Amino acid sequence: MPDESKPPETDDQEHGSLGALLQKIYTERGYDFREYKKASVQRRVNKRLFENHLSTYLQYAELLDKDPEEYTSLFDTLLINVSEFFRDPEAWDIMANEIIPKIMEKKSKGDAIRIWSAGCAVGEEPYSMAILLADKLGDSVKDYEIRIYATDIDEKALNEARRGIFPQERLKNVKKAYLDKYFAKEDGLYRVHRNIRQMVAFGRQDMVSDPPISHLDLIICRNVLIYFKAELQNRITIKFHYALNKNGFIFFGKSESLLVGSKRFLPINKKWRIFERISAKDLL
Repeated sequence: MPDESKPPETDDQEHGSLGALLQKIYTERGYDFREYKKASVQRRVNKRLFENHLSTYLQYAELLDKDPEEYTSLFDTLLINVSEFFRDPEAWDIMANEIIPKIMEKKSKGDAIRIWSAGCAVGEEPYSMAILLADKLGDSVKDYEIRIYATDIDEKALNEARRGIFPQERLKNVKKAYLDKYFAKEDGLYRVHRNIRQMVAFGRQDMVSDPPISHLDLIICRNVLIYFKAELQNRITIKFHYALNKNGFIFFGKSESLLVGSKRFLPINKKWRIFERISAKDLL
């Protein structure tokens, strides 16, 4: 049995390398992990080798051929879908008290409010944003065309997100007023109210290869790009710049520092990685 923390001995052999395995996954299943940070991917793939009592990537590739169901376990390991509502509450307070008002001051009744939650996992972040909008706008929420696009490449996670049902531990940061107003308790679990679920549209999208959603007021992409190599991060942030409206905003995870010092985005809050789009003409 291999040591889960160490790469298999065949890593340097062309046909038994991690790169060859990732190419196989991309070719056969359309999931592209080739430009993710190697150490992060390697650690997760090695976990699957360890659990299957295998010693090489070539053996694991053969297992995938023999048992296609192993792809499900592999993707569950590679695609980290653990999240929670209002993760980093201070950051969400800034979204509520600073960013949403900035977005709304440019809006009139009947206007669209378009938000993209990229890498949404099982839906806590887009639902958190929907709750903030509903709370800030109150009865006037019906005066706007609100659409929160929540995308991920993991269909299993998306199906779970659409249900909108969560255990109590995922709601530890939810204010009691929000919990009482926007959730219903069902058999020990909590279901997001229908009016909040209707604000969010879930769909499969690969932010690496698929075109971005456009004309956006805000992009939420937290703790996703940290798994990509720097060159790929840069390509995706260029997509994000294109996707945002003039003076649109982007909300990253606290550990993601890639836009600090960027010429495309102005820091609004460096600690919580909230940035404002700089228009193309101002880049010249």
